Amino acid sequence: ALKPGDVMPMFERAVSNFPELEPTLVSPSPPIALFENFVSEEEIAALIRAGRGRFKRSTVLDYDTQGSVTNAIRTSSNTWCDTRECLDDEHVRAVTERVAAVTGVPPENSEFAQLLEYRACSGENGEDCQFYKRHHDYIDADRDRQQGVRILTVFIYLSNVTKGGETAFFTEPGISVTPKAGRAVMWSQV
Repeated sequence: ALKPGDVMPMFERAVSNFPELEPTLVSPSPPIALFENFVSEEEIAALIRAGRGRFKRSTVLDYDTQGSVTNAIRTSSNTWCDTRECLDDEHVRAVTERVAAVTGVPPENSEFAQLLEYRACSGENGEDCQFYKRHHDYIDADRDRQQGVRILTVFIYLSNVTKGGETAFFTEPGISVTPKAGRAVMWSQV
């Protein structure tokens, strides 16, 4: 378990101990790290295969009912790497082990990998754009789950985009990360 003061040293270790991933500490506060070479083309293909045909409209937590609901702030599609086919894939396992090594968080204390799909806008008005607007990932009910509440995110990009798709952080000054296949960004939720 992380203790007070553990987050920044975790980021410093991730940046200094994995030069092959081409890391950069983008921000010390809040801690945000970028990895230019986090996954290989084979691993990208395996993750894409794992999600194929399984995506459904993403949901958010309704804090009143504690249930999952669709909402205009999140219009993406998602699925989870929670099937034997996905979990047993050698390339997916390699990515899971890399995330564990970089974060220092063992897989059994992590959520299943969530696979997300954001479709690009097809028209000028942007009505069909997919996104996840400003939000936080803390879910109080997760305190009682084995992995606990989400304290860290490693977001891996599986494709290149020519316009849009940035992951924006509401920091001063504003920080945003452009999608690039193989790149990952890691940030703390606490």
